[in-house]
Amino acid sequence: MGQSPSNPVVCRLFAVAGVYAELPLLLLALCLLPAMAVGLWVGLRLTLRLSREAFVRLVTWLVLASGIALIGRYLST
Repeated sequence: MGQSPSNPVVCRLFAVAGVYAELPLLLLALCLLPAMAVGLWVGLRLTLRLSREAFVRLVTWLVLASGIALIGRYLST
């Protein structure tokens, strides 16, 4: 099985291809920067306060909840 390209490589390729050249996309990214910063801050605080076992348990429950939500969305359409 081959390796997939990393995110920085994909971002550079998209930039060269002009995918990010649209103004609405750039404005949306700019508007979402504060939310990204808050998410990074909360994630850092959680990882510093929780034990490894508690963090793995939290991530497991979040992935399970996300999967259930996706199944629910699929079944409702």
